[in-house]
Amino acid sequence: MGVFFEKIPPGSLTMYYACRRCNTLLANQQHIMSVNFRGASGTAYLFEKAENILCQETEKRHLMTGQHYTSNLVCAKCQHKLGWFYDYACEQSQEYKEGKYILELEMVAKVTITTLDEHKLAAQ
Repeated sequence: MGVFFEKIPPGSLTMYYACRRCNTLLANQQHIMSVNFRGASGTAYLFEKAENILCQETEKRHLMTGQHYTSNLVCAKCQHKLGWFYDYACEQSQEYKEGKYILELEMVAKVTITTLDEHKLAAQ
């Protein structure tokens, strides 16, 4: 997974999700596909894109919606567990999840980034 960088238009505010432990940016709020998911720690969101994460070994799991092959997600900076990645869905009705990311809300923090914050991030 690549290094996170997204150009923020001058004077704008952008909402992101970051690692709760080290504040590394992970996903833009605009990439949320669904807020109706549950993880081990509670509410979770399905994202179409995420950055600064590492996928661990793929495992076959029986989830509430059937059999899936998933990989645990951890923060690329501090290895804090964040959620999981859908590698493969065994049921056709669940294929829309393939290649998508689940971030558990207990593991991430919602942050607002402004144009001024972008310059601080670029300097790090």
